[in-house]
Amino acid sequence: KEDVYNNSAWNHRFYVIMNGFLGDHQGGNDDVFVNEVMYCLECLKGSEENESVWSFLLGLLLRAIHVGTSQYLQVLEILFKFVKVTQKQSKTRAVRCVFFDASLCYQLALRVLGHVKDTR
Repeated sequence: KEDVYNNSAWNHRFYVIMNGFLGDHQGGNDDVFVNEVMYCLECLKGSEENESVWSFLLGLLLRAIHVGTSQYLQVLEILFKFVKVTQKQSKTRAVRCVFFDASLCYQLALRVLGHVKDTR
């Protein structure tokens, strides 16, 4: 957490997580998924405009197809609360959050409609 703006570090983290814990060839690991999201939120505190972290989060939500629906929905609820608080705190920081909020809604709709298969 030394340099939360280091895009290369976030890219490497994504590669390691997706190829080791949450990749298509794995059964998925709900704990890793939830822990990664919580770590991202911790990194976003005070640097909500950080595109690297938002991109990592979005990629995690898009690619973590083996995560159980209940954990996915739990994470979405936490993220929605974070986005609402962030939007209230600052109008300038909210721009990225609004995009992320819309992306979350889209991903949730895909899950609910069954377009993303739940392997559990």
